[in-house]
Amino acid sequence: MLSEMRTETVLSALLSRGGEYGELFYEEVKSLSVQREDGKVERVLSGTDAGIGIRLLSREKTYYAFTNECDERTLLSLARDLSRYASGGGVPAVLPATPHAARGPSVVRVSPGSREVGEKVALVTGMDRIARGISREIRQVRALYGEAERRIEIAAHPGVFASDAQTFTLLTVQC
Repeated sequence: MLSEMRTETVLSALLSRGGEYGELFYEEVKSLSVQREDGKVERVLSGTDAGIGIRLLSREKTYYAFTNECDERTLLSLARDLSRYASGGGVPAVLPATPHAARGPSVVRVSPGSREVGEKVALVTGMDRIARGISREIRQVRALYGEAERRIEIAAHPGVFASDAQTFTLLTVQC
């Protein structure tokens, strides 16, 4: 998202009246959860949440604004509004910078988002069946599958651009 914008224009507007540091932080999270209880699928929820935060540091104070509208015009307006809190001379933003991707300790070979929801429903159904097969005394089973894929991008003064992708999964069974 930020990589597709002229972030240097937004950061220049943010630091136009001063400030020691300016930053844009984009985050997008796609999530899904499947819950099975009492032998039936109770809930399947999915969604996407995205937004951009703008941070300005000026004279040992931090100022912050956030929006879910991820377009350059909205960001420029927010940056100009936030810049009113800065004091001192303007600072030119030195972007675009060379993008840096964070490296995690592991590689996700198969993205959970690439699998159909039906496969995840079948997974919790199978876990329910296995749990109930352990003992006749087991009367209640709750199986839950959850996943989230998070993507972040950071553009900051002076000349910083970084991105990361994080994958989270959860499978739990309670008897």
